[in-house]
Amino acid sequence: MAVLALTACLPAGQGPLSAVEANPPARSPELRDPGNRLDVRYRLNSAAQVSTHIQAADGQRWSIYDRAARPAPGEYVLHFDGTVPGPGPNERRVLPSGDYQIVLDVDASGTRQQAAVPLAIRDADVQTPELIDLAVVPDRISPDFDALDDIANVSFGLAKEAGASLFLDRPLANGATERVWLGDEHALQVGAQRLMWDGLANGQPVPGGSYILGVRARDAAGNVVERGSPIVVDEAGAAEASIVTARIGPRQIIRGERVCMEVLVRNTGGTVLRTSGPDPGYVYNSMDT
Repeated sequence: MAVLALTACLPAGQGPLSAVEANPPARSPELRDPGNRLDVRYRLNSAAQVSTHIQAADGQRWSIYDRAARPAPGEYVLHFDGTVPGPGPNERRVLPSGDYQIVLDVDASGTRQQAAVPLAIRDADVQTPELIDLAVVPDRISPDFDALDDIANVSFGLAKEAGASLFLDRPLANGATERVWLGDEHALQVGAQRLMWDGLANGQPVPGGSYILGVRARDAAGNVVERGSPIVVDEAGAAEASIVTARIGPRQIIRGERVCMEVLVRNTGGTVLRTSGPDPGYVYNSMDT
């Protein structure tokens, strides 16, 4: 996508919004493609709430910010990357080639003022990195470090080269979802892919419950696609135990007699504490380790 910025200016001292201008950002090592970004700079003469939206020539509009608080007068910058929200709650789409306006709507204690910056987009890459045939196996795991059902495999097809990362959402009572965790991004090619999730979020097992485990794919143009599948987490937690008491006896024995050990172990972790044997009462001989 290539963005062509036209500069718009307002005279100083008229209302809460005194000046607006838009230009591509300055080149820097961190910003590899400044043609895909536009910096809209504006000055506020007082504290205000600023709403921003993109408006197409046919009247269609996309909200960027809604009544964002700007608590003090001064210079502010809106970094626009050529994408708009949707259709999913965490997805992004590149605007198609065409002519648009970036509209600032400023409300300073009831005093309203608007300013519009022309925006021309050319050669937009609107092809999305679609995720095909996503599957989560198994759909029930127990991340308790016992090597049994600790891992979920996420397989999918990728229709376009993109960076992909796993995400975990928690369904809410109102039908929405809450983002619990977003994993590291991996550069992937077109075709069949597989990623693994170990039941951890930020290094700790997630609490038991129902979740949505999925993949977030982001291409170089800025299109973001997400797809997920239900998963249930059971018996999550790190296994931990402490020895409460231990007795070994008798203190003196005759050769060939038995020495007995009695140990009381308490489960101090947050999950089932599994053992590997032998069963209580097992008799070792002197050659056992």
